[in-house]
Order: sequence, then C-alpha cells, then structure tokens
Amino acid sequence: NKMESGSENLKGGVPLSVGAGRLEGEESAALVVELKVSNTGSREGSEVVQVYLGIPPEYNRPFKVLKAFSKISLRPNESSMIRLPIAWRDLSLWSEEKREWLRLPEGENIQVMVGSSSAPEDLRLITQATVPRPSDAVTLVAARGGEKGMDR
Repeated sequence: NKMESGSENLKGGVPLSVGAGRLEGEESAALVVELKVSNTGSREGSEVVQVYLGIPPEYNRPFKVLKAFSKISLRPNESSMIRLPIAWRDLSLWSEEKREWLRLPEGENIQVMVGSSSAPEDLRLITQATVPRPSDAVTLVAARGGEKGMDR
C-alpha cells in the first residue's frame, strides 16, 4: 500500500540518540536507537522507520544491514518518540572458518543509519556508534546533524 500525499512530510527529527543497555520489559539490548518522528504535512501519514547498521569493510559484509524497524502513524503536526533496540545477536557475524557466530569486537565503530528505506536519499539520520561492553549501563549519546546529503 503506497503512502498517500502528505506522508512524504513525515520527518525524523534530531537529536538521534544511540546508547547501550536494557529497555524496561524487553530483552537485553546492545544498542538503543531513539528518535523523534514528526508529521509536518496536512494529512495523516504512516512510515516504517528502519535502522541499518554499517558494518566496517574489513568484515567483507554488505555495508548496510537492516537491524530494526517500526511502523508509526501520525496525525498532521503530530510528533512521537520511538525507541528501537538492537539486540546483541544483531552485532554478530557468521564465521565460515570457525563455523559460529562471532560478536563484533567491543569498541568497534559502526555506522547507524535511520530512514524509510536503504536508498541513500531515504536515509534521514546518520551517526556513529561504538560496540559496547555487555556490562555497560544505558548511556545515550546525542548526535546532531546526520541529515540527508552527508557522506555515507
């Protein structure tokens, strides 16, 4: 079902926060992506907010990998905060050599991209995150910028 006129005005707002920790009532999350989504149009609209992780090239994996998504519907001029957890298993890569899943190393930098699809023109927020230690507490890091047009 294609979105109707006005839905193109759904915007992801800054700041985008990326942190590590546990969401109340949910399984342990390695990272939590939190952002404000606003409908700046004159009609009700829906959007599927998608979170992609950019895996460093030395791992020989696709650069953008979908790791979380949530559908949101908003009335005109309405805003809502959404939280999308990234599980520890989502920070793991399959090793053919060892025949097991290996977690990305603690301290590894990954790119976090949020948008309505993986197409560069649809990625509205981009920031960096660091793979945390499993014992890290929730520490949100606000990222300014990351709007369309930034280098990917």
